[in-house]
Amino acid sequence: MTSNETQSSSFFFHMSNFFAKQGLSILAASLVTATGIVVGVFDLSGQNDALFGIVEEKIKNMNTDNYALLGFRIFLNNFLVALLMLLSGALFGLYPAFTALVNGMLLGIVCSQITFIQFLQYILPHGIIELPLVVVFMGYGMKIGTWVFRTEKKAFLKTTFSEAFSCLFRVGLPGLALAAFIETMVIYLAQQYN
Repeated sequence: MTSNETQSSSFFFHMSNFFAKQGLSILAASLVTATGIVVGVFDLSGQNDALFGIVEEKIKNMNTDNYALLGFRIFLNNFLVALLMLLSGALFGLYPAFTALVNGMLLGIVCSQITFIQFLQYILPHGIIELPLVVVFMGYGMKIGTWVFRTEKKAFLKTTFSEAFSCLFRVGLPGLALAAFIETMVIYLAQQYN
């Protein structure tokens, strides 16, 4: 077996093992995110116009003088969000659950304001990688928050944090770097051809 085959099989083994252990946590985070998306798409909060204005202003004020720096900032932001989801999970998993709801809502708001073609052009290329990764770390954070209900609290926290940080550095780091690169390229291309 070559080094690349070993790494590839190790990656797939790690992922299948991960989903077997974390399926319920990922499902919970996915459902909370999906709820947020529905709230955003159908403007159930009544705040879509105001919130979309904030998102639009943030996009307009994005400094694109240096695309390498922009890509690094996007990566760093997403990595810090994933890290925060894990660390804040110890506070009963409330912050990761709240963040899943708000991120879903913002995605729903943006999707309600753009065309399907714009979604395919601007959101899907990086979001297909970024969103599942962020949801995974929200799920981990929510799972970590269940430590209060465990009989072996220390062992649970030690094992879950160990698994979460292993996933963050083995899967999250390269995945978020790739998503940031794609997002930066989408921004660059959009500015060049619009």
